[in-house]
Amino acid sequence: MRRSTRVTRSPDSPPTLPSLVFSPDACLCEEHEVLPSVPETSDLESLRHAFLLLLSRDREDFYRFCASADGSPDYRTYGLRSNLGPFRAAFCEHATILGTRMTVVFLGHSLTDFYPYMGPKSVYYASTVNRILFELLYLKHGGSPDFTALSPEVFLLASRTPHLARAIFSERCGTRCCDLADLLRAVIDQLLRNPDFASVKLPFTDATGEAHPISDIPVEALVCALIPMITMLRCLAADNTVRVRLTRYGEVREIELSADARSLPFTGDGDGLSILFRLSDDFRDAVRIAVVLSEFIHIPAAVYTYGAALTIVFRIGAEMPPLLDFKYSDPIAAVPPVLGEALGLLDLPRLLSAAEQDER
Repeated sequence: MRRSTRVTRSPDSPPTLPSLVFSPDACLCEEHEVLPSVPETSDLESLRHAFLLLLSRDREDFYRFCASADGSPDYRTYGLRSNLGPFRAAFCEHATILGTRMTVVFLGHSLTDFYPYMGPKSVYYASTVNRILFELLYLKHGGSPDFTALSPEVFLLASRTPHLARAIFSERCGTRCCDLADLLRAVIDQLLRNPDFASVKLPFTDATGEAHPISDIPVEALVCALIPMITMLRCLAADNTVRVRLTRYGEVREIELSADARSLPFTGDGDGLSILFRLSDDFRDAVRIAVVLSEFIHIPAAVYTYGAALTIVFRIGAEMPPLLDFKYSDPIAAVPPVLGEALGLLDLPRLLSAAEQDER
């Protein structure tokens, strides 16, 4: 079986990236321009082993994705634990080859390499959320972030998530310094002002009681990754309580979001966020936003279950912060607008209705 994976795309599609083709039982059937770039592997079996090893927490989710017989459009994006040759990210989609549903894995240096495969004509990017994620990757790859001259490709992004977009493409936004505990308090305060969170408890615990300055990630992107997960936990919580906890392990800060769920269709012990795709399809947009943004800004995330408790952990590596500079911006002030953008993408009333239906 040595066919180019170009058969999965039309002639006017973008050039094919190096790729792997997996069978439904996750056997590597062929590769396209990958083995020459990964000298530490010599054949398909060693290449398969290396790829699966680097998926780390997402390996089980990849197995399930390969085995899925669902005909609805779907895809996965994964960050690799370390480099596979020159590759650090994977974009997976289903394709039918000679009558068999296979999984094609495109490999790239980063998530931004995959934006040509998420174009406006793609059925995978028909929804608003998916379209916005495509546009983020498009701009990061080299599109112009100049919102004074909107093109059709960036109009939706600029109109729906302008604060998030500007943060990701502005070096200044990416190096601002603020205290992580203060940021989380501001997020909680703004959520509790939202009518859909009126009956929700959001207890916050700062387990160290010390300053947690952060400066190596965009504040807006972190908030936009947290909001979908807090919203999802709010819908799943049996007691309308979502716990937020901040801890420190050496130079690493951990943000723990947890709730006692009514029921869970899986168990997790450090799995990647992709395991959350096993929840109801109603939460797919929320999971997609968190998965892509956490990879996009290089924040490792993991999922744990302890009985009925579901815990999502975001890990942030600390760096020496720059001198505080509030003359031009206050990072905490970014919370209300970007929180509003994130909630606007999720349609929380619909999620709550779906959760109530599942409970019945």
